[in-house]
Amino acid sequence: MQLAEALHGRVVPLLELAPGRAGEPLTRVARRLGAAHEKGRGRLRALLAEAGVTGDNPHALHDMPGMPTADELRALDGLHGDAFERRFTALLRAYLNQLVLVANGERDAGGAARVRELAKAMAGEHTKELADLDRIAR
Repeated sequence: MQLAEALHGRVVPLLELAPGRAGEPLTRVARRLGAAHEKGRGRLRALLAEAGVTGDNPHALHDMPGMPTADELRALDGLHGDAFERRFTALLRAYLNQLVLVANGERDAGGAARVRELAKAMAGEHTKELADLDRIAR
């Protein structure tokens, strides 16, 4: 749960770069994902609180697979149009793939039923988001 919450938090700066740099289809995806993933973070935080997990998330400051790094975000800062869209899409795809991997792992091996249910839902949501991204970013 902590890893998924950290992934959600780290993608926000990436999603915020799309407006004004990407075409309308990717900008729409970025806005939709930003809203959906903030809702997902809320669900994760609620389950973490129920489990008694408090304090800072130990994964929040790590650069892990699927997390856009500060260097990657800086590299995107000067890009627009096709160049931006190619790199943005690659980073977003890596992020979504990692979320599916994490969710499937929790779904298959997690302990608490509610957490496994959320993981199953998240895996489905993120798989759909990947399919949507593939349709837009060919």
